[in-house]
Amino acid sequence: MSENPTYTPRVLLIEESDDLQLVIQQGLKIVAGFHVSMVKPSQTWLTVIRNRAPNIVLVDMSSNEGDLLEQLQNNDLTKHIPLILLVPRNRTQDQFEAKQRGAAEIIAKPFDFLVLAESISRVLGQSRPA
Repeated sequence: MSENPTYTPRVLLIEESDDLQLVIQQGLKIVAGFHVSMVKPSQTWLTVIRNRAPNIVLVDMSSNEGDLLEQLQNNDLTKHIPLILLVPRNRTQDQFEAKQRGAAEIIAKPFDFLVLAESISRVLGQSRPA
């Protein structure tokens, strides 16, 4: 994850479902000790990003959040933050399009929390300055 043993990645999860927000937050906390902030796509995610300064953003693409993805990639405050997209396993076209749109990683749902945590760590390892 990092050479600094006290480093705790700050993850922003953009997810519509309250239940899934809680499951993902707790899963990443238990499996990897990540600090996860949560927001719904319709909420003011930009304010959360300003206040929490996440290292990475997870976006659930189940509800086709294409506009949100574009906003994240075009905003000066967020365009440097790596994106991991959670995409339904049976929607391979969505997975392909998400990768074409610049996602750092695509995770098919349902997923294993160890795989998700490893993907986050890998992306952060690639994107963190030396």
